[in-house]
Amino acid sequence: MRPARVFGLLAAVGALVLGLSLPARAQIPGWETKAFGDDTQGSATVDANGVWTVKGQSADLWARDDHFFTVYKLHPGDGSVTTRLLTAEEGAEWSRIGVIMRDDLENPAPQTFQLYRTNGGVHGIEAGYRGVTGDAIAKDQKAGNDGGRRGTDALPVWFKIERRGDRFVGYLSENGAFWIPVTRSHQFSMKTKSSPGCSSTPTTRRIAC
Repeated sequence: MRPARVFGLLAAVGALVLGLSLPARAQIPGWETKAFGDDTQGSATVDANGVWTVKGQSADLWARDDHFFTVYKLHPGDGSVTTRLLTAEEGAEWSRIGVIMRDDLENPAPQTFQLYRTNGGVHGIEAGYRGVTGDAIAKDQKAGNDGGRRGTDALPVWFKIERRGDRFVGYLSENGAFWIPVTRSHQFSMKTKSSPGCSSTPTTRRIAC
């Protein structure tokens, strides 16, 4: 069993509405940020209540070239990445927010992600993965919006991806206590360490975790 993987919160182009007045915001201590793709911009802050806001602008996270903004940290061994998505504005085409586990910070690395889609009136859960470096992203049809399980379209919602060895499963929860698996169990190898974070792609969005 290998010790570590890249975990992350992924806001693939989605904006969270936090209200008209916000507490003072600061950089998120203990976490790093990274923009994937030359066209990607973004920022991440946390308020006095511990709510994260992640904003990003980029192309899409799909195919063989990753474009998104992420807040991450390296994580060794088995474990999970969890977040509560509070609100999300309508976004551009393929605007999405969610969680990710990623092999490393190179493009295009093996990864698995679970996303909330926020555009064109299409709301719900999508999931995808890349099992080998350089492969195209594949959609998990159990969680996809074209015949697979979509999960809730209401917010707030809890996301989680859990890793045991080289197996990865995505979960949803309405309360953060009772979790329902909404993806298949995907198995593929990753390196010793992984990076967790919050991310954003196609258009500007905000995510509150």
